[in-house]
Amino acid sequence: MSIWKDLFAFLGFNILYATYLELNPNIGGIIVRPNSEGKKSINLGSYINFIKQPITTTQPEVKKHLWNPKNWDINYPVCATAFMLSYKVITYAVSQPLVTPSDVTPIVEPFFK
Repeated sequence: MSIWKDLFAFLGFNILYATYLELNPNIGGIIVRPNSEGKKSINLGSYINFIKQPITTTQPEVKKHLWNPKNWDINYPVCATAFMLSYKVITYAVSQPLVTPSDVTPIVEPFFK
């Protein structure tokens, strides 16, 4: 069951990331682009190419730009890794039972005698 929650969370991340890219005034036009007829259409191929760019590019200037910490918000591998690590830490923390006073009493009691 956990794999479905993880996949759903990752899908949500991708939707939010794509929306962020599209609305970012410095980038924009990654997914919604003019087609050959000049009409705006959805182009998922350009999105896939953009998210692969930090790993697959052979151009040193592009690689330097995408891996610069100032630009990590547009670097898909960095964002996806940060999201999944945060998601896993938060879901693990939420799944743990809270510590109650009765759990701590046997450990603390000898120090107060």
